[in-house]
Amino acid sequence: MTKGSNTSQLGSLIRKNKSSVLIGFVIAVASFLILLGENIVELFSIDGKFSPIVFATNTIVFVLMWLIISFLVAQFSVYKVLGVFSLLVVVNITAVYLKLPISNPITVPSLILFWLGIAYLLLPDFIKKYWRILLSVYGTVLLYFFIFRTSPNYEEIHLKIIGYFIIISVSFTVVFWIYQQLNWLIDVKLNQTHTELALLKSKVNPHFFFNTLNNLYGLVVEKSEQAPEVVLKLSDMMRYTIYEGKEDMVKLKDEISYLENYIELHKIRYQKMVDIVFKHNITSDIKVAPLLFIILLENAIKHGVEKMQGQAYIHMEMELQGKMLVFTIENNFDTATTNTEKGIGLDNLGKRLDYTYPNRHELVIRAKEPVYKVRLSLEVA
Repeated sequence: MTKGSNTSQLGSLIRKNKSSVLIGFVIAVASFLILLGENIVELFSIDGKFSPIVFATNTIVFVLMWLIISFLVAQFSVYKVLGVFSLLVVVNITAVYLKLPISNPITVPSLILFWLGIAYLLLPDFIKKYWRILLSVYGTVLLYFFIFRTSPNYEEIHLKIIGYFIIISVSFTVVFWIYQQLNWLIDVKLNQTHTELALLKSKVNPHFFFNTLNNLYGLVVEKSEQAPEVVLKLSDMMRYTIYEGKEDMVKLKDEISYLENYIELHKIRYQKMVDIVFKHNITSDIKVAPLLFIILLENAIKHGVEKMQGQAYIHMEMELQGKMLVFTIENNFDTATTNTEKGIGLDNLGKRLDYTYPNRHELVIRAKEPVYKVRLSLEVA
């Protein structure tokens, strides 16, 4: 992480930089002592009497100051942080120790420069982008201060105006900083979601392609007329998996073609009789997330067809019911060799559905020997 970068990893920075937390604590304590001076007792009491509310409020203020200073020390050099906070010390010295009037030419300019320094450390990109506007605004405020600081009604009128402006600018900076933190958290969450979705998509079973290539080799050796057809179908499937599979949404008709190619290749692959039926009558040009249904078909083949000694079957149906796209798949299985518990493929499917169709899907699985049936409903309209 480069110093001065406009990042917001407050929690991780504090965990990874224990020395920054310690230095921040020392600076925060020193700042409180310097600012309060002889009035240190006001941290705990009102008129000499202990007040839990005052104590709690000041404790919260101290903790927030400690965290912000620790964040700044972790991001920047200690000297930069001390340089900014030295302006606050100057303000306190002139107002408390030297007891100069509030209209003195040091206090207000130092207070404004202190806050600009904090804003620059927290929001460097914002300051660099709008420095001309900020210079004009704060320059106008300083000019206003120097013009009216000697006027008789300075504290009653003009100081309040300057104070309101500083409070508003501080509030705006804090709100904008919090807004950046929230945006950063949202971006991180989205990146994590996209990364996990890409990983889940990449877990479509690659063994099918290897097995099909082996079958293709056998067909070529036998000079079978089916070999060119297998090459074309396999090419279409690989293209779809590589290029369309990375998209967020694809046309449903393309997904159906992918499933049909998969089924045809499996019919060529298996020597035994396999009854695979896929009924669909989708005419609307809707879109769905790619490579969802193939997981259910692979699961039916892996745990049904491949382990069946007798005649195996897979019956699939896809239909649009109002706003819902309903896909059902049913297969028989050998109860002696098949484990009907959910596997990794179905777990991955569940995660993808949670990400892509949150509260807009239903996955129902029923296993009643010797039949395994899955019903997937997606809200697509």
